[in-house]
Amino acid sequence: VIGIGALLFASPAAAYEHRTSTPSFGVQIGYGRLVAGEDFFVPEYPHGEGVTTPETLDLSDTHTEWGPSAHLEVRFVLARNRALGFGFDDLRYRRKGGYTAEQKEAIPRWAKFTTFHGDYYFYFNRRARITYHIAPFVGIQQRELRYKGSEVATQEFKLLYGSSFGVEYFVQRSFSFELSARIFALRGGGGTNVLAQPALGVHVYVF
Repeated sequence: VIGIGALLFASPAAAYEHRTSTPSFGVQIGYGRLVAGEDFFVPEYPHGEGVTTPETLDLSDTHTEWGPSAHLEVRFVLARNRALGFGFDDLRYRRKGGYTAEQKEAIPRWAKFTTFHGDYYFYFNRRARITYHIAPFVGIQQRELRYKGSEVATQEFKLLYGSSFGVEYFVQRSFSFELSARIFALRGGGGTNVLAQPALGVHVYVF
């Protein structure tokens, strides 16, 4: 009787833990903010010389943008409170309005980032239905600037790093809802750009 009582008492606490090497898959959508360097939207123009130059543009209002994001990831449980993850992000930011026709020809309509990164997760309150995590990450990213029409300027892959903070609510042991915020720091456009992306999604654990 004592053994059964102890088992019943312990079960809820460990009900949402997973074995070492358990894989899981997640998807999230979000909407966030880009804070870019001054010349982020002034690459070498694909339109040729003479259309406009950086000196003729007022860039004071071009480097804070908002846009949608999509995130995919796979994780592997390393221990009770740690996991290794691999993530992919598609981040897009539209330029603001209020520019002249000449400026619109030179300034990209969209800035798109494609990222790949490895994440190391630290969990808190891991046995409970609601658990929290922090996950520093490092990886690579590619910036793509889309102009009017079909012209695209693509940058080579560059370093990115950052961290995510999240809370996970387990509906059952194999399925959870996750709310997270990722902070990216990445190179491009003559400086370091910061992306902040709150996101909401689901996570599925495979036993």
